Amino acid sequence: MKQGKVYLVGAGPSDEGLFTIKGNALLKKADAVVYDALVGSSIVAMIPENAEKIYVGKHSGHHTIKQEEISRLLVRLAKQGKEVVRLKGGDPFLFGRGGEELEELIKEGINFEVVPGVTSALSVPAYAGIPVTHREFSSSLHIITGHKKQGETLQIDFDALVKSGGTYVFLMGVTAMEDICNGFLQSGMEPEMPAAMISRGTTSQQRRVVATLSTLVEKVKKEKLETPAILMIGQVCRLAEAFTWYEKLPLFGKKIVVTRPADRSKGLAMELRSGGAEVLEIPTIVTKPAGDRKKLVSAIHHMMERTGYDAVTRRDRVAVHGAKAEYDRAVEHDTIEKHDKIAGANWLVFTSPAGVDYFWGVLTREKLDVRCLLGVKIAVIGSGTKAQLEEKGIFADLMPEEYHGEALGKKLAEVLLPGDYVMIPRAKMGNQELIQEISRVPDVVIEDIALYDTTYAAQSAIDLKELFEKEPDTLVVFTSSSTVKGFVSMTEGLDYRGVKAICIGKQTARTAAEYGMQCEISKEATMNGLVEVICNL
Repeated sequence: MKQGKVYLVGAGPSDEGLFTIKGNALLKKADAVVYDALVGSSIVAMIPENAEKIYVGKHSGHHTIKQEEISRLLVRLAKQGKEVVRLKGGDPFLFGRGGEELEELIKEGINFEVVPGVTSALSVPAYAGIPVTHREFSSSLHIITGHKKQGETLQIDFDALVKSGGTYVFLMGVTAMEDICNGFLQSGMEPEMPAAMISRGTTSQQRRVVATLSTLVEKVKKEKLETPAILMIGQVCRLAEAFTWYEKLPLFGKKIVVTRPADRSKGLAMELRSGGAEVLEIPTIVTKPAGDRKKLVSAIHHMMERTGYDAVTRRDRVAVHGAKAEYDRAVEHDTIEKHDKIAGANWLVFTSPAGVDYFWGVLTREKLDVRCLLGVKIAVIGSGTKAQLEEKGIFADLMPEEYHGEALGKKLAEVLLPGDYVMIPRAKMGNQELIQEISRVPDVVIEDIALYDTTYAAQSAIDLKELFEKEPDTLVVFTSSSTVKGFVSMTEGLDYRGVKAICIGKQTARTAAEYGMQCEISKEATMNGLVEVICNL
């Protein structure tokens, strides 16, 4: 068996935007991912569905798996021929014990690469408005581990640190905070030296306490800051209030789960993150090809034949086509033949961006270009589908004011004439209200083609049920009824009465309300509409 390779990857502090491009690329193609407790939720949510996921998190006083066993695990996975990503919070070599894991890989002859990560020692203070150096206050930086074994004293030369001056950043220093502050005081540092504790930096739960060396311990205990946290001591801490920026963003403090399919969630997630929200992209549904592709190809060719029918007759019908009153008046006065004697118009109807993509995928595979759509009128269900169509260089002829199947059907029924041909390439379980409304027009030919299937996604590396139970203020965004049902399938046993759902439209909200969720509905069924609702909250 071909031997695999281990990639030691730093995941950064937590914010998905601080994960490196190289780390992200390696994560996407990993066969197995071994990850720590300090890896941010938004990063964990990015682990591919088909990758083996192994949690080896360590918390203060509790190790799920001993370090020696983790090192042997990496060797075993690589010898199985797997591409392994060892995902570590922050940077793997800054108090991350990455060196110990490499020693074992070298000993066993395993190939490896190291991808540095953005260390929390620099990024967390930056998100709290504290520069680790500043020309007027500090020209040096000391990064120190505050970790100590139970019952032991800190092995830190406080006298030397005080003499050197500068900024002091302690990682894993929460439990030793009192010892650290006392150590500096006993070594002669002035009690009024600014100090800070930053908890859960770069996340929606970020909190900071700024005090002095002599008052920090009491203030942190009063505020009940949680781990992981960073302890800072130095004159730069006085800049926190003036330099703060992250906590001023409009969506700071919000954790939001986006449930759209993975290839559809990026735009919305980026918009929410730019507002300061912590976003977890956890698809609750997936789409895959379904149905008989030959049926679609046959329907396209049939539509092409109809489009080329008697060009002169078609020109004569332009004045009446699409206007029922004029058509009926023309029939009444016998100025045109009855509808069963002439070819009607062709309509192509898209009910989702996915439908547009799957349709164009078939055109590409069958070597049919856009010229096959000459003379075809196109209707779309909403602005998202319209935008996806415009990416193909095609502009829709019809779109309803409200973005749902019934509204689209009613809008089409207003312009369809007897004898018209309507092709609807869409999801296998498509909305039937659309068909019902179109069917009210007599003698319209409807070709409802199952182009793709929507299924519920597999369980994510993030336990959604546990997340919503521990953090009930988390918001969840639904863009269709199927995303709601997929969410329910992944959170069996959750009390949905506490779930705060942001819904793109009334139909989606009705589905969420059936489970007892607290629903907010966007005024417009668009991604911007969803963002606006969340901002208003």
